Amino acid sequence: MSGKYAIPLEFEVRQSRLLGGWLLLTHTSALLLLPLLPLSGWLLLPPAVAILCSLMHGWRLHVERSHPQAVQALHWAGGRRCRLTLAGDREVEAVLVPQAVVLPWLTIMRFSGPARRARFLVLLPDMLDRDRFRQLRVRLKIELSQAG
Repeated sequence: MSGKYAIPLEFEVRQSRLLGGWLLLTHTSALLLLPLLPLSGWLLLPPAVAILCSLMHGWRLHVERSHPQAVQALHWAGGRRCRLTLAGDREVEAVLVPQAVVLPWLTIMRFSGPARRARFLVLLPDMLDRDRFRQLRVRLKIELSQAG
């Protein structure tokens, strides 16, 4: 959608019960599988701590959206240039990397920015209103087909 008449796409990202449930399910499953490892006692502690840290980080970044790098809102005027609003109302310019997952129930966008830090935006249907989620998926498919 790099055309001159492309309509800007703007949205705020809401918290997701679906994503929260998925994070809890996957991390709890990993914790429950730890006793099956050929480790004993204290050797199970480091992987358990790593799983719990991963859950807390994922929760703050993708579900609660309170992590400093959490994307709160997106403004996409066209092409691959976007403006991301991060937690704390900090805005950064980013470029959409042409590799994305676009499914009816899941969209994952990857951005590169001036700090060379890759940012990911994981979106499920309950994070946007239905029309905005559809518009985003259509625009991503068009942009990705033009990039390839």
